[in-house]
Amino acid sequence: MIMDDNHFSYDEQHNRYDGVQRYAADVYGDPEASKIVDGIAIHWYSDGTQPDTDSLIAAHEKYPDKFLLYTEVLILPFLNLFYFKACNLNAPVFGSWQEADNYAFSLIETLNSWVIGWTDWNMCLDPNGQPSWIDSQLESPIIVSNVSDEFEKQPMYYALGHVAKFIVPNSTIIGLEWENPIPELIGTAAITPTGEHVIFLNNRDNSTSHTVTVYNNKGGWTSLTLEPRSFTTVVYNVTGGMSDMLAHVPTSTCDVPMGTCASNSWSWINNDTSVYRNWRSGYPSSNSNNIYSQLNMADGKWTNIDGTAQACYVCEVRA
Repeated sequence: MIMDDNHFSYDEQHNRYDGVQRYAADVYGDPEASKIVDGIAIHWYSDGTQPDTDSLIAAHEKYPDKFLLYTEVLILPFLNLFYFKACNLNAPVFGSWQEADNYAFSLIETLNSWVIGWTDWNMCLDPNGQPSWIDSQLESPIIVSNVSDEFEKQPMYYALGHVAKFIVPNSTIIGLEWENPIPELIGTAAITPTGEHVIFLNNRDNSTSHTVTVYNNKGGWTSLTLEPRSFTTVVYNVTGGMSDMLAHVPTSTCDVPMGTCASNSWSWINNDTSVYRNWRSGYPSSNSNNIYSQLNMADGKWTNIDGTAQACYVCEVRA
């Protein structure tokens, strides 16, 4: 690996830290040096509050056979303008959700920008934020007592856990597209080696819950409410679970009729052979006019209706 601390390389012309792109060009541009280098190690300190995703993406697109690895990640309470300057802040700050949010944000933004791994500098420290070779107080996901057999998992630990537990080694990051995006909602998605699909979501809003519906490309869906300042992981299989369901558009005011059609024996308009039949008791109705299926938000059961009532419809129109 190359670079690491040299993440601080500064581009005066563009007023930015451009170590990733500059080092990649310098080293990979030399055929002999490129032979013995597999990738770039990147400290996160000069990211500030926003990873330089443009530089990460540009480096990957130019050298797609070389990896990008984030290294030496930690919260520095005394960090000021990217330099080590001690101040009167004490570390660690127990129960700090802000620091967990910073970790989740960096994980999502960098994984979405071709970074293949993300390592913490200190997985555990004592209640004074030590030991440290720079003799300063640092943050850590786990705080271990130096006077008893006790330890405390900080919120940062759980931010790491959502990714480390579910986006396992050799997973592949995939696209996650947003409809009606909200700036406070971010996420990343992956497929594991066993075929599980994983979506890691972070609601960075300080006071507002947001309800989102996650769809996959086979029409499966699930709805969930993300509480303020929270992160959530969704895991599902393409061959089961969400993929066996039918897509719907959730609203706060109405049930959701689906664009399906039926004879007296009920069949899907697109000849789908799905065995999903979570009908409300007494349904499907044999009434030949009841050619639409309806998902009832109150109990999650299906009925079939005639479609004459004003409601929210999702229909397939044949050309």
